[in-house]
Parts: sequence; structure tokens; C-alpha cells
Amino acid sequence: MRKKDAVRSRVKNKSLSVAVSSFILTTLTACGGGGGGSDENSGGNLTPEPTPNPNPALALINHDADSPFDGTGVRVAIYDSGINASHDEFSDLVLSQFSGSFYSYTEVQGTDVVRILDETPNDDEDEDFSDSNNGRAGHGTGVASALVGNTRGVSSDSELFFFDVNNLEETDGSGNVIAVDPIAVRPDSSAALLHTAENADLLGLNFANYSITNVATVIVEDGISNESTWDNIVTNDVGMIAAAGNTGYSFSDIFVNTDTVPECTDEEFDNATGYERDRCIALRFDRGSDYPTTLIPAYEEQIMIVGAVNASLELERYSNFPGDSCDLQERWMVAPGTITAADYDSDTDIVTQSGTSFAAPLVTGAAAAVAEAFPSLSNKAVLRLLLSTADRSFTGYNADEHGQGLLDLKAALSANPSDYADGAPDNLRSICL
Repeated sequence: MRKKDAVRSRVKNKSLSVAVSSFILTTLTACGGGGGGSDENSGGNLTPEPTPNPNPALALINHDADSPFDGTGVRVAIYDSGINASHDEFSDLVLSQFSGSFYSYTEVQGTDVVRILDETPNDDEDEDFSDSNNGRAGHGTGVASALVGNTRGVSSDSELFFFDVNNLEETDGSGNVIAVDPIAVRPDSSAALLHTAENADLLGLNFANYSITNVATVIVEDGISNESTWDNIVTNDVGMIAAAGNTGYSFSDIFVNTDTVPECTDEEFDNATGYERDRCIALRFDRGSDYPTTLIPAYEEQIMIVGAVNASLELERYSNFPGDSCDLQERWMVAPGTITAADYDSDTDIVTQSGTSFAAPLVTGAAAAVAEAFPSLSNKAVLRLLLSTADRSFTGYNADEHGQGLLDLKAALSANPSDYADGAPDNLRSICL
């Protein structure tokens, strides 16, 4: 039994549900190399800890290794590419019985179209869940390391629900997908969402998909209703922390400023490269059909988005950012995008990984610590508290880029929780005037 189970009075104990009717919450974020290491900067403007922390990112977010709050009793779900649970960083890992390798498919049941979530057939059943995916599980291992690693994680005693949803795919020399194993196709995220909603307090969304980044968006799919999935997320108070993505564009330009920011012309689209091509793809294909969850009133309190900054707290070139929409800014914060993390291919080695995928689990870990410290708060109130206590005092703070500011775990744990409780007046720090 975990050492402080009684502290967390609102931990769920629900039965597992696997049939879902679905909207798709596309978690299209950054794999470690997806632009993450291309714009590295050194130096910093914060006073270092007396004893250097094994993960320098933890010092930037004011993490105290001696804090009594380490996520004990808080159930945190991640679905990603697998995890090397044998690494020394995970020697004390509390791994949920629901963890494993999953896939989903659509099935017609009477007049309803539902999603079925099943365990992946012929999986190796080992703790890493997907040994056949080889080093691709390095992404999930790094994410888990930032969240629950013994020396590099924010909340090492959280109970981890780890869902490996990595498809088995074959790519050509340019990284283009040329074949996908039809048995182990990565599930649409809605199936995993209901699985999570029945069992977890927090859900970290960090994984990439095939198309352009649309993190935390709801996409309409003909014949499939969103209501049971999303009602479950709201009813069960699942707090979602989503990585912003590594394509370097403004969410406001894509989703809000549709009248003033036209889509790229055919010529611009054909000639664009790098981040500008990513932006052109988003302007052409994402707006109009996708809706950021943070802008939908029924769901906005359940989610926050995390961008990445460097050691000088400048926005990383690859990181998406909120842009000029104050509604997006209010649900957005930043964290360090470069971490030192457990290596998938070794049980002892440490590697450096970069991307918004590795900023987001720092915030997820902070949410677990706050949830343990203030068990009277709902999970959506935990998100409000983190957003409202983010640091905006550093040189160069810009709401267009940093949203509410830099994750500050010390400030969050020092806050008065009643200020952020459901129903309290002005319980989210306002950016919109």
C-alpha cells in the first residue's frame, strides 16, 4: 500500500469501461526529436540550487526534492510509446494494473457506432509493453521519467497508468509512413480517454500522430457522437495537461483569427519549408474542422496547454504558442523543454530530450503534487491553481508566448487553495479584460 493513501480522499475506484462513442481528442504533440533540439540555448537567469539537481529543469520550476508532496495517492494517466519500467529511475514505480498496450477500432452495435479498446494481441507482456517497437519507446520513457522518475521526476510517488498506444509502422528513408501493422494500429485517443476517465485523476497528453499538430482539439467524425466520452471526462473530473506541439505556430492564427489570417496560397504552400510549412498545413487543413478544447465552454476547465522554454525562459523556436487570444492565454503556461531523462535502451543511462512533450509532464507532475497537498480541490481546480500561480515576473514575459507564465511549483504549494475552489469568485487569474 502506498504510504499516504488516506490523504487522497477523492481518488477514484471505478470499473473499467472499454466501449465508447467518440469524439477524437487528437494528442498530436512532440516526439523528442520533432524540432526539439534544433534551437538550444544555454545559460539561465535563476539562482541555482545549492546542490545541483539531477534534472536542471526541476530547478527552473522551483521543485523542492525534500517536499512532502510527491503525488502520493494521485492517479496519473499517460498514453505514449511504451516505457522501460526496469530503469533505475523507476525502481519505486507504482504502476497501475490498468497499464498495458492497447489498440482500438470502430464497431457498429445496433444503431450505435462505438469505439472498442482492447489489449494489443501478441504483445510481449513485459513491463515495457512494446519491446517490438525498439527505441520508439524512448519517448514514453522520457515522459515518464519527468513525471515519476526517482531523481528526475516531479512527483515520483504518483500511481502511473501507462498506456502504450504506439502503432507498429514502417517508414522510408525520409520518415514517411509506408506500412502500418493492421493489428496494432494506434488507437484514436477517444478510446483511451474513456479508459482513463474511469480510473484516473489526471491525464497527460504528450504523444504525436501522423498529421500536423492539433493538440487538445475536438474533431467531428461522422456517425460518432462525442457526448459519452466528453461527458465522462467532465463528470469524472479528469484534469488534462496537453503538450502544445513542436511546429512553431500560433494557435490564435490557426483557430481564432480566421478572418484576418488567410490560409496559405497554393504558391506559398508549395514553397514553404520547415516551421512555415507546418503553419501552412495547419492553416489549410486544421481550421474549420477542429476546435481547441480550451475554447469550448463545456470542456475548457478540464484542460490546460503547455509550451516549452529554454534555460533563459525564452520560448523555444519549435514550441507552439497561444498568440493574441486571451482565452487561449488563460489556459496556457510554459515549462522547460529540455530535460535529462531515463534511457529506454539501458537500465541505468541518462539522456537529454527536448520538446513540448517533455515540458508537459513537468506540469502534470506538479498537478499531482498540488492534488495531494490540497485534496479538497477538484482536479479542474488544481489546473486553475497552477495557471494562476505561474511566474510572470521574469524578464521577457509575454502573454502571447508564455500564456499565464512559467510553472512555479513552490508558489503553487504555498497558495491558499480556497481561492481556486469550484465556485470561488475570480478563481482563475484573468488575462482577458
